[in-house]
Amino acid sequence: MTRIVKEEYFDGAKEKIERLGLWPLIDEIKSAITSFRLELKKEIHGNGSAALRELINGVLRDVGDWTNTASGDVDWIKCPIIDGIRVCIGVEVQMSARSDLIFRDIVHFQQGNASR
Repeated sequence: MTRIVKEEYFDGAKEKIERLGLWPLIDEIKSAITSFRLELKKEIHGNGSAALRELINGVLRDVGDWTNTASGDVDWIKCPIIDGIRVCIGVEVQMSARSDLIFRDIVHFQQGNASR
């Protein structure tokens, strides 16, 4: 099974997750990510980022109530109503070797979240 080796929270994210009651959603994501076997394949491109992305998308699809968003947006989003307030959490499946792309993902999430 896959596993999460390290978690990092920035700019008070952990406290916001706690305050907004989002731990069940975080646990759903963790459960999905750690629920499949990642095995090396002999086929060409069998171990590439597209194959891994498809595995992760498949398990997130199976979790339920997560919406797969359009290309160029955050990959998966869920917006439950907690204590009468609609809160959204997004999942970006990042496979790039270029670390600068994560900043673009954050900008996409902020722009998309503002329009929800």
